[in-house]
Amino acid sequence: MIISVTSLKGGVGKSAFTQHLAATLSLVGRVLVVDLDAQADATVLLGLGGNYGDLLADEAELDPTIAELMDWSLSDSDNELYDKKSFSDVVKKISPYLDVIPSDLDLGEINYSLNRFPLKPRKMKDGSTEPAELHILREVFDQVKNDYDYIVIDCPPNIETCNVSALFAS
Repeated sequence: MIISVTSLKGGVGKSAFTQHLAATLSLVGRVLVVDLDAQADATVLLGLGGNYGDLLADEAELDPTIAELMDWSLSDSDNELYDKKSFSDVVKKISPYLDVIPSDLDLGEINYSLNRFPLKPRKMKDGSTEPAELHILREVFDQVKNDYDYIVIDCPPNIETCNVSALFAS
């Protein structure tokens, strides 16, 4: 089951609810938390701590996020917008039954990328095509859905493209 936790208003306890829901669900099954919010509150609440101090360094490098798992193939070239990483390089184990794909400040640009760059449309089973933006998160979850009983997504407080993709995946 894929659950998107979303609200158009920030500060309503969405990330705390995500953390509590994930912890409770981990008592009955394997859970993956996906933090889509650049504020990374769910990431911090799950004990991973923000990596924002690195921003002061000249060569700041933040942890990989869901963006490095998505298929960013462009329709007008063979290039991808983000370096692709393996799932094991991105996911962090919190407990035996709870994993998280962390967020960081870089994730704030994801909606810009989804709206600005021409992504390769996805081919459906019937031969038709649909916008990549709709399927980009579901494709990631399809690869790991047999490893988890629940995938809980902490969405940012907006209704931009990334949230629509999360809701579509749910």
